[in-house]
Amino acid sequence: MLCVDDQVVSQPGIFVESRVKPYVSSVLCLTLHCGAELSHAGAQSAFVTSAATVTFWCGFYSQNVLARGFQPYDQPAATAHMPLPFTAFERHTFSDTGTLFIERHARTEQMRRLVVDDGHQRRFRSCAFEDTQLFAEEISSFFGTAGIAQPLRARATALVVAAHRRALGDGQFAALRASSQSRLKSVRPPADGEPPRSSRSF
Repeated sequence: MLCVDDQVVSQPGIFVESRVKPYVSSVLCLTLHCGAELSHAGAQSAFVTSAATVTFWCGFYSQNVLARGFQPYDQPAATAHMPLPFTAFERHTFSDTGTLFIERHARTEQMRRLVVDDGHQRRFRSCAFEDTQLFAEEISSFFGTAGIAQPLRARATALVVAAHRRALGDGQFAALRASSQSRLKSVRPPADGEPPRSSRSF
């Protein structure tokens, strides 16, 4: 659940947003940032702003969802909607279970949007950029909630983590850091005595 207080994230991190309908369709948005502000917008929501981010989408569609013929950007269900066409994704078919879609190229953009964590279909988490183990655990948890059993869950997690690492290997993270330096200078540092947190549900 989202916290009731406004938050300032001053260190590089990754926001993990998911929308899930188990065994039907699930989408995941990974947002790398070098600092962000979160404003309380309700018991289950917050408004997030960041001057520059690198965004990366993936999703899992059942055969029934694919049979409807909608592009990801035209999907009527929030748990299947991604703002891109099929051509923007790699496809990995898991026998009769469904198809995993992984964005080929991450995109740099500003972040100004409402995020929701209802503890069920919609979740929002934050991982420290350097905590690769926790990041992988969040991805695995997403696929578990989506209804994907082992060993397919481990395979899906490995594919997404590897693709995300490749997507950030073209200098986008360095460019993101450079574009965020002026903003980071004005971000409040952690208060004295504030416990360190590498992952939070806001």
